[in-house]
Amino acid sequence: MLAKTFGVLAIGDAVAGTVAPIEVWNKFGIKVEPKSKGEHYLGHGIGSSASSLAVTSLLALPGTTSTEEAIGYGILTRCAYMTEMLLTKKYKELGVPTTPHITIYLILLAAAFGLVSDNSDYVGLAKVVSIVLAGHGGLLFLNPR
Repeated sequence: MLAKTFGVLAIGDAVAGTVAPIEVWNKFGIKVEPKSKGEHYLGHGIGSSASSLAVTSLLALPGTTSTEEAIGYGILTRCAYMTEMLLTKKYKELGVPTTPHITIYLILLAAAFGLVSDNSDYVGLAKVVSIVLAGHGGLLFLNPR
């Protein structure tokens, strides 16, 4: 029950952060400037992470999919956000070079494809993805500018 609650809360965080990040963060006393990097990272970044966690949790809990497959679908959810960034060129506005952004995007897609295909050879790549995403989060935490 606790795990299902976590999944539902993550969905709420994803929707709120994606649809109305400025309003949501203002309720917590955090002022976010419209069209700023802060709006992007608090809305898009946290929305992407929360969506990924929600999909993974809600697919893995009932046991209808394997854990690996649930993680693969969670990664695909994150890829949807990255696709939007590629199509709108938002990553360039944020100062992210094209090559690293597309490289990470392709690695995520490869890992997701392998996991959804129930190919255990991709579990190692999924671990690399986890390390890369944790490193990215750590860098943002240490230097949020």
